[in-house]
Amino acid sequence: MQRSSIPGVMPWFLVGLAVLLYPPTLYLGFNAGGRLPQLVQFDTWAALAPALGIVFGMVGSLILRRQPRHAVGWLAVIGGFSTSLSVFAGTYAAYSISHHGQLPATDFAVWLRGWLWYPGLTLLFVLVPALFPDGRLPAPRWRPLVWAVAAGNLAQLVWVTLSELLFGFPRPDGPWPVAGWALDEKADQGQQADRDRHLAGLGGPPADLRGARIQQAKEKAGRSTLLMLLPMIGCIFPTLFIILLGPALIALLAMRLF
Repeated sequence: MQRSSIPGVMPWFLVGLAVLLYPPTLYLGFNAGGRLPQLVQFDTWAALAPALGIVFGMVGSLILRRQPRHAVGWLAVIGGFSTSLSVFAGTYAAYSISHHGQLPATDFAVWLRGWLWYPGLTLLFVLVPALFPDGRLPAPRWRPLVWAVAAGNLAQLVWVTLSELLFGFPRPDGPWPVAGWALDEKADQGQQADRDRHLAGLGGPPADLRGARIQQAKEKAGRSTLLMLLPMIGCIFPTLFIILLGPALIALLAMRLF
């Protein structure tokens, strides 16, 4: 009896948590500054997306109340909560960035916002329609769609994690901050070299050398953006192509239109 009560409580717990996060999301979003990176900007969609996620979560919870193992119910609940949490993380990071980092764990919020929107989007608008209404795929040939969604979510998580760890996060005064591991190491090496040159009498004032070194690091970071695009071009874009056009092609094949 206790084991069966956990699936019944968990969906409503996630919905309740999403409801509690909605007012702080609106407050942080409306009070964030205007000059922010695109990833954490607060717009009309960011204001309405949590409400949409709550609606999906409530519908999914009602489904799971009658059928605790229904796939559509769990996808609606998890996708709705992911959407709400993603927007909250974005407004949290936006408020903190625009107020000189007043809130703790800003980098974690940026990382969460960077990838969590993708599961919310794919679960609600790809897998839920594909499994509706009985929680099963229309035919075995639809299975590649599920694998494509899983691969896209994994690629998004890996890409965001590696890019933030190595190169940091773009600020409004960018192009890139000296915040990632790769740029931190370059900056430390550059500052040590500047001190050595100054002590040896081989260079100019440390401030000038440090400014040149930072500019060089920014230029290298700009070139490294091309490397960061490789996972998106190789994994995410093909996955989106399959997700958007795959169901239509499968439907056309099922109807034998060509």
